[in-house]
Amino acid sequence: MEAAGFHPELLVVFDLHSFAVLAEMVVMTTWQLTDWLGVLALHPERLLVATGQVGRDPYVCVWDSLTTQTVSLLRDGHTHGIACLGFSADGQRLVSVGLDAKNTVCIWEWRKGKILASASGHSDRIFDVCWDPFQQNRLVSCGVKHIKFWSLCGNALTPKRGIFGKTGDLQTILCVASAKDDVTYSGALNGDVYVWKGLTLLRTVQAAHGAGIFSLFSCEEGFATGGRDGCIRLWDVDFKPVTKIDLKEAEQGYKDLVKNNLPV
Repeated sequence: MEAAGFHPELLVVFDLHSFAVLAEMVVMTTWQLTDWLGVLALHPERLLVATGQVGRDPYVCVWDSLTTQTVSLLRDGHTHGIACLGFSADGQRLVSVGLDAKNTVCIWEWRKGKILASASGHSDRIFDVCWDPFQQNRLVSCGVKHIKFWSLCGNALTPKRGIFGKTGDLQTILCVASAKDDVTYSGALNGDVYVWKGLTLLRTVQAAHGAGIFSLFSCEEGFATGGRDGCIRLWDVDFKPVTKIDLKEAEQGYKDLVKNNLPV
């Protein structure tokens, strides 16, 4: 897992397990930024980083975290800013979501600086987007009272809305993560985790957090979630609770508390 600190002139990327700084750079000098950075994504090989601007004429910059040199600049895909970014599992493609009225979704062949496909995302704000690591042409996006499942075929990007049915309330979805067998996990505004099979809401994990779930990470060992309640929770592969880390209780700050709760 990775995180970033943003400043008008400085960007720091660090690893949340080792707390090592992966990259630190003066971005105003390096990129001649016209506005704030708003979003970040890490390449699967954990060397390249993509960052997106907020502003009228935003662009996406893919850069090397060791040398801080620009690898690719992706322009003319969005207006008003970049809301979400995500690399595909093979690292060859990048998805971006804009802050325009249509919340436009773009698929990039980022090394070529070329848009492979684009489509209107939704009428309301999109908060997160992810690729399915097990189906290379499937993506999931989520936002204000919706979740969408996308199929990429050539330069055609086609969405289908998730079906909430009677299993859970129609509400805002803040984050998503894909798993095996066409299963998707999403974090809701009320603190529940919604579990999807294909397009259909399969079940809910109620009160996973005391408030909205802002972050959801999946791996072979299970899941990690972070919520507005100030807690990080770890879950097994069946989404049964493993441990809870309350950042508000850390006497020495989050660093020592997380180190004491996560396996080495």
